[in-house]
Amino acid sequence: MKRLRRELLKEMGIEIEPYADLSVIERDYGTVTIRLITYKAMYASGEIAPTDHDEDLWDLFLR
Repeated sequence: MKRLRRELLKEMGIEIEPYADLSVIERDYGTVTIRLITYKAMYASGEIAPTDHDEDLWDLFLR
């Protein structure tokens, strides 16, 4: 969960407190396998401010 906290702080400028694992979803697409790990988390602080991504995409996502 440290990685999740670190990534959200780095990528979006917010701090969270993860408190529960939800599920792990794994898909095999032949040449690549993707694993999505989901958590429940409480918002702790910060204002969403995307840092490394296309602003237009974030505008659409945050509406």
